[in-house]
Amino acid sequence: MCVDFRNLNKAFPKDAYHLPCIDKLVDNASGYYVLSFLDAYSGYNQILMHPKDQDKTAFITEMGNYCYKVMPFGLKNVGATYQRLMDKVFNKQIGRNLEVYIDDMVIKTKQPKDHGKDIEEIFTQLRKHNMRLNPKKCAFGVRGGKFLASSILVTETGGQQHLVYFVSKILQNAELRYKPMEKLAYTLIVTARRLRHYFQSNPIVVRTSQPIRQVLLRPETSGRLTKWSIELSEFDISYEPRTAMKAQFLADFVVELAEQTKEDHAWELYVDGASNSEGSGAGVLLTNKQDLQTEQSIRFTFKATNNQAEYEALLAGLRLAQSLNITYLQVYCDSQLIVQQVTWQFQENDWRTSYKRYLQTGDILEGLKDMKTFKRRAASYTLIGHNLYKRGFSQPLLRCVDKEEADIIMDEVHEGVCGNHIGGMILASKITRAGGTPTKNGLAEAANKVILQALKKKVGEAKGEWAKLIPELLWGYNTTRQTTTQESPVRLVYGSHAMIPVEIAINSPRAENISSDNNNIRRAELDVIEEVRDKAKLQQKGMQEIIKRKYNRRVQPRTFVEHDLVLRRTEEARKPPTHRKLAATWEGPYRIHHVLGKGAYSLQTLEGDDVPGIWNISSLRNYFV
Repeated sequence: MCVDFRNLNKAFPKDAYHLPCIDKLVDNASGYYVLSFLDAYSGYNQILMHPKDQDKTAFITEMGNYCYKVMPFGLKNVGATYQRLMDKVFNKQIGRNLEVYIDDMVIKTKQPKDHGKDIEEIFTQLRKHNMRLNPKKCAFGVRGGKFLASSILVTETGGQQHLVYFVSKILQNAELRYKPMEKLAYTLIVTARRLRHYFQSNPIVVRTSQPIRQVLLRPETSGRLTKWSIELSEFDISYEPRTAMKAQFLADFVVELAEQTKEDHAWELYVDGASNSEGSGAGVLLTNKQDLQTEQSIRFTFKATNNQAEYEALLAGLRLAQSLNITYLQVYCDSQLIVQQVTWQFQENDWRTSYKRYLQTGDILEGLKDMKTFKRRAASYTLIGHNLYKRGFSQPLLRCVDKEEADIIMDEVHEGVCGNHIGGMILASKITRAGGTPTKNGLAEAANKVILQALKKKVGEAKGEWAKLIPELLWGYNTTRQTTTQESPVRLVYGSHAMIPVEIAINSPRAENISSDNNNIRRAELDVIEEVRDKAKLQQKGMQEIIKRKYNRRVQPRTFVEHDLVLRRTEEARKPPTHRKLAATWEGPYRIHHVLGKGAYSLQTLEGDDVPGIWNISSLRNYFV
């Protein structure tokens, strides 16, 4: 229902009672630690109309004529009347622990421990005058600054600051959920909108202790920041650190982030990088653990391994933190290698230490898995002074070097005194001639057991001819590059690829280029044979991981519990002579008697008799009645 009071309002004079300045109220509430916001329930309706004036508010309905007994909304002087009442009721509290604007009240307290007493004092006055509040619009114990956005426009002439305009706004609804940096940016956008004529005709310098420029220059952090950044781009705005403010009226400028600058925010950086066949990229999350969060998603335009992607993600996160002037940062990364290297906790194991200790004292370091291989390799090393040497083929003694020394040797040989653009084996030969070897710990690669499969394919039905084919199969197997190691067994045993007869028959380039220097190259191959085997070992482990992941993706875990009914596969050894192709391949049902673990079970017949043996889950399947 709407009552038209326009004619009544024209007949009454304007009440000149002064209403508080909202900007002054906001300024008076700044700097207080705790605030509570109160809203009067149907504020104007709590004031009774004078009996002689009630008929002036009369209105007609279908059910009869009515008039207001309380002051209705829409009258000309209701705001001034209500403000006069509030000033009288809270005469001793306004300015000390309360600010009032018509029917809105803010209880303010500097010390949190005193806030309860202030609320009790205000509520005592409310009960005394029979005033009611709307609990849905009240908020208690709010930390100062959360509801306020404020800025000051000043001019500076001759070192003196002069106030031009003061802008303030009470945040409402969704604005209350803005993050601190978003509230600061929102303060700037509100100021630019209200003082648009100033912003358009003058260069504006924003002085703040917060990294607002860096946030606005990275608008991908949120949609609203993108919108505000575009809106502010039309103005000539620059940003400077906030220095000491000389004007006395700026001394109390503590609105949004002044309290936060005193706190020791611990910033956290989460980084992750990944690489696959389709490309590589990184994700970055920077947060202060409270209410500020910045995210970045990066796609690399270059090829990168997983470790390289992790490093790039870390560098991108550090650059983001640096751009925001963050000096204390805690980094979280799922790559243990990178974390330990960055924190200087990672120490590369010097393989020479174990050999030196063994040659000096005969002791073997703990944790060594294959002592037999270690002792065999140790026989090729000797100590001269404090330096470890390996007995070589191209040189009598090859000095063992660490990573830093190896990098220097590689740089000199590959780019310096020995010339550029040389092959891997020639490079290794030059390094061994310089008297160095980058030997590492590792196990020799074991050959694949595929001889039997190849023999079955080759023999076919002539099963009695298998013995004659063995040398041919072994030669083909030993000279073929294997998928798991990317090397042939001959290379892993002798350090060089075998020259097959067809190369000699057609006089291949390899056969043509045999020279007197071939012996030196052959000796260099023997010097690096252990490295070739180590590389093959790593290649095999990588292939095993790939096969493992593919297999595990296809595996569907199955388990049984006691008393489950199952069928058992009819194995070849248990098939009767009468078992034909169309006979059942599963028998049973049986009952699970015991769960032995790791996919092993013992069975019983339905009559309760134990079935001999232990059965793997691969030979069992559910039986459904």
